[in-house]
Amino acid sequence: MFAPTADLYFFLMILRQLSKPGCRPMEERRPLIVPPETTIATIRIAHILDAPVAARGLLSQVGLDVYLRYAINHTFDEIKPIFADYRQPSPLLRYPVDITFSLNPVDQLQRALTLLREINPSATQSLLNFHHDRQKAIRAVEQWWTTGVRVGRVLRSDRPAPTLHDRGCKRRFAAGYAFARELPKLTPAAMLALSMSKSKKEREERIGKILAGRASGCKGCLARLEGVYMPELRSLNANFPASPK
Repeated sequence: MFAPTADLYFFLMILRQLSKPGCRPMEERRPLIVPPETTIATIRIAHILDAPVAARGLLSQVGLDVYLRYAINHTFDEIKPIFADYRQPSPLLRYPVDITFSLNPVDQLQRALTLLREINPSATQSLLNFHHDRQKAIRAVEQWWTTGVRVGRVLRSDRPAPTLHDRGCKRRFAAGYAFARELPKLTPAAMLALSMSKSKKEREERIGKILAGRASGCKGCLARLEGVYMPELRSLNANFPASPK
């Protein structure tokens, strides 16, 4: 009774994709792009009807945030032997690596928690711990980029590079505090670039373009900016949780 017609239709389409004989492999199917609310309603329908196979179809869809993906993965924990009997898609498809993040993921977290508390409360603490670790990593990168003060362990490879400014650079004689004042101006754009990046390579490319634009062609200015931004970016890439444990 809780599910609108569109949600029930999506559930039936998922089952149709999974059960239709002679259809193309899951990797080649065209995903059904729907809003998160429809995905949540579909999982509720699948749980009520005891249809764990629907989770495989849902996990193959694009546009799922990492919190909702975790909730779907743990919807049928209590009946894993039944779920395991079905033919599984490739690991890359079922468990795509999520290294993107939202600067304000509260809505994403709340949606997943509401679903888990209803269906599998034992999985909620793991998701809360995961959210805390991601937020901690985001705060660390923002603090480092805004102040220039390193957070956590400093690697040998992250020692500042020589800053030999171009002869015509207006900032070549600027004191350290003058450089530090520029950092907060770049941080909002850099954080936005991170939230829009879908891979580690894309993160580096987007941040690199921002720094190059601010350096205005001066290798010395670029070296100073990279000395602040790139070490923390490497730290984030290494420590930012991609999926809950």
